[in-house]
Amino acid sequence: MWQLYRDTVILVRRPQVLEVLQRGIDTGEIRGDVDLELLGDLIVGPMPSRAMLRPGSSLEEGLSEQMVDKVLEGVRPRG
Repeated sequence: MWQLYRDTVILVRRPQVLEVLQRGIDTGEIRGDVDLELLGDLIVGPMPSRAMLRPGSSLEEGLSEQMVDKVLEGVRPRG
């Protein structure tokens, strides 16, 4: 089941995630010294982690946006 999820969800969307993050660097919204592969993992990983490790926990509307916002707070340029 993991292989199917990886092939149909993760690998298909990974290039899009990295492209969006690169745009964030290009526009100055994300620091240029950030490892995009790691940042992508940090943004995408919390939702499946929460779903698998906390069965029955709510995945309320707006949760993914909250998770992304919290991660991006740490990679914004300081200024």
